[in-house]
Amino acid sequence: MMKALILNHSTYNKNHINILKKKFSKIYLKDFSSKKKLINFLKIKKKEKNPINVIFTSFGILYDQSITKYLDNKKKYLVSPTTSITHIDKLGVEKNTKIIYLDKKNFGNHLKKIPSTAELTIMLILMLLRKALQATNSVKNNLWDRDAFIGNQISDKKIGIIGFGRIGKIVSKILKSFGAKIYVFEKYNSKLSNKYKKANMNFIFSRCDIISVHIDSRKENFNLIGKTLINKMKKSAILINTSRGEIVNEKFLIDTLKKNKIAGAGLDVLDGDSSWGKKVKNNKMISYFKNNSNLVITPHLGGNTLEASNKTKELIIKKLISLV
Repeated sequence: MMKALILNHSTYNKNHINILKKKFSKIYLKDFSSKKKLINFLKIKKKEKNPINVIFTSFGILYDQSITKYLDNKKKYLVSPTTSITHIDKLGVEKNTKIIYLDKKNFGNHLKKIPSTAELTIMLILMLLRKALQATNSVKNNLWDRDAFIGNQISDKKIGIIGFGRIGKIVSKILKSFGAKIYVFEKYNSKLSNKYKKANMNFIFSRCDIISVHIDSRKENFNLIGKTLINKMKKSAILINTSRGEIVNEKFLIDTLKKNKIAGAGLDVLDGDSSWGKKVKNNKMISYFKNNSNLVITPHLGGNTLEASNKTKELIIKKLISLV
């Protein structure tokens, strides 16, 4: 009988666990503060001749062959209720380990109904335009000075959407309802409504007031947005990234923000964050954020809503059960 290990188990509800109990002889609910502790647990189970078949992964650990070699020799699975697997060494483990995640091929139609990341994108835009973080901190300090926080509205702004997949489409629809003018760059020829205008990267970065990034984590997209494109941005423009941190060159973005060459940036993702633990040490983006008002950072909250979490975990569990 097969055995499963669920990490970050507090995000799985009773229904999720009960579905799995019908298929697996043993469910382990564990959290490990380090990769070393996870490996030690897997070693013990294998030595006891009760090896784990399935790991429901969590962010904070890079899942590679040093982990999968201690799973059951015959059937081994890494399961991730995420649309990207930057926390899994896909090339290193896929020869003998099945990876199940929310890929477009198997889950695309279901994911269209989940707007959480798109909603967070709008929040970041509004936080920057309306100086919300500074204003709320001012009130905490017993100040009531509305004139110190004159902001900007979304209406009539030119907004560039980089990537017109599931999230890019939802973001475009929401921003269109605000009265914004939407310009879209889509490399892979997605169908585009007449409501929006196609544009190249040069136009978007040189002409748009707000630029929002919604492309996937394939290697060719890493560092796509760097010196060449950021240098084209208007001084009044803002950059939003809720896709993956690796897509934006953080070193150059910090330099640009320091020199006030753009108005600001809103980031929900940072380079390598999928493999971080809960404590962050010596990150230059976060250090800059602590002392400057033209940057807003949230800790990879995009799909982290109760509704999205419940739905995606249900989907990924049903997919796993159909395969084991």
